[in-house]
Amino acid sequence: MKRLYLALLIIAVSPLFAEPAWLTLERGIEALDDRHPGEALLYFQDLEAADEYRPETAYYIGRIYELEAEMGLAEKQYVKALNLKNQFYNSEFGYQVQYDLANLYYKQNRLQEYNNILLDILQEDPHYNNSDNMRLQTAYLQALEEGGIDKLLLLYRMEPTFALDAHIRLGELYYRQQRYSRALLHDSYAVISQITPLLNDLRKNDPDFRFTSVVQTLKEADRDQEFRDLLRDSDFYKALYYMGASLWALQKNNKAVEVWSILTSTTDSGQWGRMADRQINRMN
Repeated sequence: MKRLYLALLIIAVSPLFAEPAWLTLERGIEALDDRHPGEALLYFQDLEAADEYRPETAYYIGRIYELEAEMGLAEKQYVKALNLKNQFYNSEFGYQVQYDLANLYYKQNRLQEYNNILLDILQEDPHYNNSDNMRLQTAYLQALEEGGIDKLLLLYRMEPTFALDAHIRLGELYYRQQRYSRALLHDSYAVISQITPLLNDLRKNDPDFRFTSVVQTLKEADRDQEFRDLLRDSDFYKALYYMGASLWALQKNNKAVEVWSILTSTTDSGQWGRMADRQINRMN
């Protein structure tokens, strides 16, 4: 009987019969999502002790510290995760860690570090970081400042990447820092890359479709709730607002009004449409 009890005890604690690491990770994530940080921390500490999912574990422990307003400890965990980013099971998960670290810097008003980590993200963006794209960037600004937003989107297309949110954030940051040309460049990337999938879909559904204006394109998009939700949730209208604001600051007043008028033409633009409307009314 004692031998049977001992055998059962050995089986109970044997690693061969332990919960797989991926399941422990999922349980920790679920507990964290359900706002049970203490329970989640136990799961992640088990993984840490087992030396499993090292970067993911470091990141999620950082999330817990941030929820508890332990910003210094959260930062250390995020940086630890990024130092191990080559070990992420999903290679693109590292961008999420960078964005969360950027959020943490922004909350603490550490704007230079916020700026730097967003630029780090852009260094891996194939649309942004090579010599050919440097020439395109000049062309984007010239088309926008001289021909307006419809001319920009008539000439250029770009599929969105993981760097979309970095462009939107830098467009706002540089506007607030009065670096208007830089802001305009990032807003251009954000707007082009968000409108391109919509134009492709419209052309797929109607081979005779031709782009004429952003306003007309958004009217066409009104028929597709999925695209309407996507544009609203991805800060497309925010990027448009700061594009108009930077054009105005650069004394491209007519081009600014063109952009802001797009926002006032659709209720989906929400607060950005209301802000654009106030800006236009101030000119009258």
